Amino acid sequence: MITSRFPIARTNPGGFAKASFWPGATGALAVLVIVPLFGFLIQAVAMAFYTTPPLVPDAFMGLTALLIASPLLSWAALLVAIPISALLAKNGYAGWGIAAVMGAIAGFVALVLIGGPVARADDTTAFVDVGVFMAMIYWGMIRMMHPAAIGVEFKATKPKS
Repeated sequence: MITSRFPIARTNPGGFAKASFWPGATGALAVLVIVPLFGFLIQAVAMAFYTTPPLVPDAFMGLTALLIASPLLSWAALLVAIPISALLAKNGYAGWGIAAVMGAIAGFVALVLIGGPVARADDTTAFVDVGVFMAMIYWGMIRMMHPAAIGVEFKATKPKS
């Protein structure tokens, strides 16, 4: 039995079967809503503070634009990622490290699918970083709302009187 509350790779075999489709729906909703809002928020804060030249660096603006536009590609990645994450959870591989690797792969595949320049390290890094960030949001939301779905069991303890 795995006792870590934030397992890197191995978890107790559980899976989404215990909670039907809600873990995947919760994680997907978080990715599709929270990530663009976060991108918009940090872009707005940066533009408020950088009012005189030099303005907000182009690389930062590009990264926040990627976060804001992420739902354009992430819905397709979620169609593949949700069943894979359910299968991994069922077999006891639902840790945050596994989610980060899956997010990095999804970010790289998204870059390849849109025809981005893979040879440019900054573009590749940005897409992989956003993929990992989105995977951590997905995993974290499931971890908070449906911990039994990824094999993290909590035992209630009585307070000492």
